[in-house]
Amino acid sequence: MKIFFAALFALFLNYSLHAQGIKISENGTNPDATAILELESSNKGFLPPRLTTVERDLIPNPAEGLVIYNLDTKCINFYNATLWIDLCDLSAGPPPSASFSCGDVWTDIRDGNEYTTVAIGNQCWFAENLNYDASGSYCFANDPSNCNATGRLYSWTITMDGAGTSNLNPSGVQGVCPEGWHVPSDAEWIELEEHLGMTTGQTSTGLRTSGNVGQQLKATSFGGTNSSGFNALGSGGGTATNFSFLANTSAYFWTTTGSGSNALYRRLQNTENGVRRDNFNQSRWLSIRCIKD
Repeated sequence: MKIFFAALFALFLNYSLHAQGIKISENGTNPDATAILELESSNKGFLPPRLTTVERDLIPNPAEGLVIYNLDTKCINFYNATLWIDLCDLSAGPPPSASFSCGDVWTDIRDGNEYTTVAIGNQCWFAENLNYDASGSYCFANDPSNCNATGRLYSWTITMDGAGTSNLNPSGVQGVCPEGWHVPSDAEWIELEEHLGMTTGQTSTGLRTSGNVGQQLKATSFGGTNSSGFNALGSGGGTATNFSFLANTSAYFWTTTGSGSNALYRRLQNTENGVRRDNFNQSRWLSIRCIKD
C-alpha cells in the first residue's frame, strides 16, 4: 500500500493542480481557466481507447460524447446519444441522422444554410431553392438580397459538378446539392408532376397544363395555391450579364437530363397554371431544387 501511494504521489508531481482544473504537461504551467483538463506536449499526443467496430458496439449504454479510436475505419468515433459518428465522414457531408424525417429543417454543414423540406408522394424535396455559394454561381441581378430570398442561380455545368447527364430515378447526381441530397432528373420531375395530377406520359416539350400542377407548385405570393408545399417563388434567371428571366414573373429549375449543349428544365410562370418542360443551353443560369437520396 505504501508503494502504491508513493507511486501515485510521484505521478501527480508531474501534474499542475489548480482550482479550476488539471493540466498534464512537461513544464508544470497552470491549466487554462476554461479547462477542467488540459494536456500539453511538444512531442507527444493524446491516445484514446482503441477498439474495433464490434468492440465499440459492445459498450453497454455509452455516454453521450464518449470518444474512441476505431481500428477498422482508422478514425475517431464519438457517440451522439443516438448513434456512433465517424469523424472521417464529416468532410463528405452531415453525419447520418436517425431523427430526420421529411418536413424537418435540413442544415447544410458546408455553410450553415437551413432549408425547409416537404414530402410529395414518395419524394422528399427542398421547399426552397438551393443557396450554396458554388464558384461561378450568381444572385439574381447580382444583388445578394435576392440570394437570401430565392437562392442562387447556376449554370448546368456548375449544377452537375462534374457528373454526366442522367435520366435515372433517382438521378444519382449529387451535383452542388449537400450530402444526402441530389439534383433531380427529368424522370424525377415527371414523377412529381404525375403525383400532383398531370396526365401520365406528358413528356413533350412546351407548356403542359393538365392537373393545374403549376398552381400546386407555386407559392401563393407567386400566383399559386401551394397546395403541394413546394413553395416555388419567382427567382428569375438568364446569364451572368443579362438576367432576362424576370424574378417577379418566372422560376426556372435545372434537371440532370441533357444532350449535347442543352439540358432540360422546368419553368413556372406567375400567370400560368401549367409547367413548361423544355431545353436550354447549359450556359444559362437557373435555380436548383434538391431532392433526398
